[in-house]
Amino acid sequence: MERLTATYLVRSPAATIDARARALAIEQSIEMPIEAVRQPHVLDEMLARVADIRVAEPDAFGAEQYLVRLELATATIGGQLTQLLNMAFGNCSLQPDIMLVDLDLPPDLVTDVVGPRYGGAGLRA
Repeated sequence: MERLTATYLVRSPAATIDARARALAIEQSIEMPIEAVRQPHVLDEMLARVADIRVAEPDAFGAEQYLVRLELATATIGGQLTQLLNMAFGNCSLQPDIMLVDLDLPPDLVTDVVGPRYGGAGLRA
């Protein structure tokens, strides 16, 4: 299963960053409690994976921050730019203590996810 990597800056105390990262992975991928998932392939293939958690510089007020790297299944995007944006930003964009800071896309995904089908001129016509 091919995956893209999204890196988020998460403001969190050290004691809760692991749980915050796991919750972010769930929210950015399957958007439901893991206990409710009955299909093993959803947990094995569609659920985002926490690839890495690294300490980042504290914010302007001295709060602890971490860089959380998630691996998201590209199969959930379906070749649609809007779904890619939804996967990358999703509900985390509503949380004031999480910010997307980097998105690493596999080369195949870049060629598959395109903009308007007819280009700017086609849209105007």
